Amino acid sequence: MIGNEDASATCADVGVEILPTTATVREGQTTAQSTLQRILRDHGEGHVIQLLRTFTETETTAPALTNSRSMQSQTSWADAGLRWFEVFDRVDIAAAQRQAKLNRGIVPQRYGIAAAIIPALHSEFAPPHL
Repeated sequence: MIGNEDASATCADVGVEILPTTATVREGQTTAQSTLQRILRDHGEGHVIQLLRTFTETETTAPALTNSRSMQSQTSWADAGLRWFEVFDRVDIAAAQRQAKLNRGIVPQRYGIAAAIIPALHSEFAPPHL
């Protein structure tokens, strides 16, 4: 455990409003407070800020936990600055969500989405094989 920071304060610092889970979410809003709190506890404020910036600065609609797992898989990718956002914008999240939905009887959707996103990120960030 990294600390007992509050996800609401981190969200507010980044300009993201936390809503009740029953609310309709618009741009700059989330209902994922408990997920963000868990990610904050486990990975720290820097990780959550990068995660929130991925939502606010890209067109992604992938769940927070999926993006967090994608960022954890290769931390150097998420640390690539603007390139992370540019690459993430090119990932077909809708296709990943459709594939994950087809496989949800075998793998929880959040893992399926992450598994579909990682190869797209890998093709952009991994060095070419000679």
